[in-house]
Amino acid sequence: MVETPDPFLDTAAAALCIAADGVCDEPSGTVQHGAVAWRSRLLGWRGPHAMDALGWHDRARRHLTYWAGRQNTDPIPDKLPRRMPMQTWHAARQRRTATATDRILIMI
Repeated sequence: MVETPDPFLDTAAAALCIAADGVCDEPSGTVQHGAVAWRSRLLGWRGPHAMDALGWHDRARRHLTYWAGRQNTDPIPDKLPRRMPMQTWHAARQRRTATATDRILIMI
């Protein structure tokens, strides 16, 4: 519980704890991206910092230990593999040309 002269700060601290708890996935021991929708493990996401700042060092340690075990420790090869052509990435990308119907304006 946080008690300050500012009631908004008290509420914000409680909300931060709830949000940080929501992104922590106990079964995998990792911090997830998105507490509701995406739920994917990301090493560089900002969630692990919240675990440390809130004093949940056990959660931060479990998350970092998970990723340390997946670190690539292979030696750097003498020759790097060729880049794949962009068509084989199967990634989403924006069209090169946009038309007037592609833009949606929301007026408030």
